[in-house]
Amino acid sequence: MLALEAAVQANPEDSVAWQTLGQTHADSDEDGRAIACLRRAVSSDPHNLDALLALGVSYTNELDQSRALQH
Repeated sequence: MLALEAAVQANPEDSVAWQTLGQTHADSDEDGRAIACLRRAVSSDPHNLDALLALGVSYTNELDQSRALQH
């Protein structure tokens, strides 16, 4: 995970790096952190479909139905 954090620090506009970090947090059941990273991925690239899907899943896990449906 440290390598991923270094990657987003080195290039904070890298949507794929944010997505990967977010997915890593989601895989560790840290959905709050996953949402923060995935939102950053989507803000960097609104067409990152994998990040949008993962964001919807994380919102579902956090029982935020309205935001989950948006993604």
